[in-house]
Amino acid sequence: MKTRLILYCWAYAVLLLSCEGNDTKKQRFLKKGNLKFAQTDYKNAARFYKEALKLDSGFADAHYNLALVHKKTGNPDQSVFHLTQALQHSSQDSRYLLARSQVYLDQKFYHQAQQDAEKAIMSDTQNAAGYLLKGIAQNSLKKYTEAANSFSLGLLQTKEDIESDNEIRSDLLSNLAAVQLQSGDYSKAISTAEQAVTENPKQASALNISGMAQLYIGKYEDALDKFNQALEIDGKSSYYNNNKGEVLLELNRLEEALKHINYGIVYDPGNAQAYLNKAMYYWKLKDTAQAKSLAEKSLKVSPDNQKAQRLLQKIAKQ
Repeated sequence: MKTRLILYCWAYAVLLLSCEGNDTKKQRFLKKGNLKFAQTDYKNAARFYKEALKLDSGFADAHYNLALVHKKTGNPDQSVFHLTQALQHSSQDSRYLLARSQVYLDQKFYHQAQQDAEKAIMSDTQNAAGYLLKGIAQNSLKKYTEAANSFSLGLLQTKEDIESDNEIRSDLLSNLAAVQLQSGDYSKAISTAEQAVTENPKQASALNISGMAQLYIGKYEDALDKFNQALEIDGKSSYYNNNKGEVLLELNRLEEALKHINYGIVYDPGNAQAYLNKAMYYWKLKDTAQAKSLAEKSLKVSPDNQKAQRLLQKIAKQ
């Protein structure tokens, strides 16, 4: 099971900056870059931001937007570099801290991500996105109690009756449900995930979490329904496809299961659980050679996969 990492703090960055009213030359370059960014012309967006920086190397907003370009184009190191430059000139701006925290999460630098999120919260104690990113980092570090606390504190910074808060509330609830799932509190995970979907009906990760909890308590048809809903929103998710395959295995709909497990592998060849589920498919067919090979592949990708270890132990006793 993989939870969604939220891109909340990046969602509106360039549009906000495009409203700057100071019509200086560097601001004009910034606005031209923002227009190109909105058109997904990242090459020319970067060119205009760099022109702005030639005029003012300490122009924090240009560093910030250039960092966003690098994130969009798959260059996280340069993204971190420009966010760090922005922070050198505006060290308390929570936008820059949150953005760098998100990049660190993408790079799996969880301690650094947590530190930046904490600094953003110190700068603005009502910053729900700061609590969200802090919680995601803590969850990734297996600090489940602390993560749940961070998500809960983030929810306190939002208001249920304000529509603009719906997305961040849904993200916080979805991630809180993921912690509850990992902690084995399945009924609470289902309830929290349903709240997330109420806030944002397109929250596929919450539907997936609810499905996993239903799967774990043996409510296979309910789980299948949740995975189907998640796939309607994101049909190319490796995890949603694989999870649907897993519940279909439980329902002995083996060929359907194999189709979705294979999708899981195609969409993410590093999905260890998909290889394990494919091993379980062959185990059910009593093809121990194929089952053993795939379980070993699952372990190679994820050496701590206890389910794969247990399956290999069963196969060894044959």
